[in-house]
Amino acid sequence: MAGSDKDKLQKLIDQRNQLEERIKRQKMKLDSQERQRDTRRKILAGAYLLEKYKDKPEELKNLLDKFLSRPADRELFHLNIQTPKTAEEKSL
Repeated sequence: MAGSDKDKLQKLIDQRNQLEERIKRQKMKLDSQERQRDTRRKILAGAYLLEKYKDKPEELKNLLDKFLSRPADRELFHLNIQTPKTAEEKSL
């Protein structure tokens, strides 16, 4: 009888482990789908802005100049690479 109870317990543990693995895979799938959706939103928003400002490139450049902070991102749009401002410079 005790061996049977141990077998039942092991079977339940195995089922739980399998279920936890399925949950993990499903979460990863949902996270991946959300990242894809987020990327698509960014692409569409960017395409909209490029279309909207196609005849006003300097206005778009000014908007991006205020928004972009990473040197690699700024370089993509031929913006001056800024050095990070100190707290004192920000307060001025």
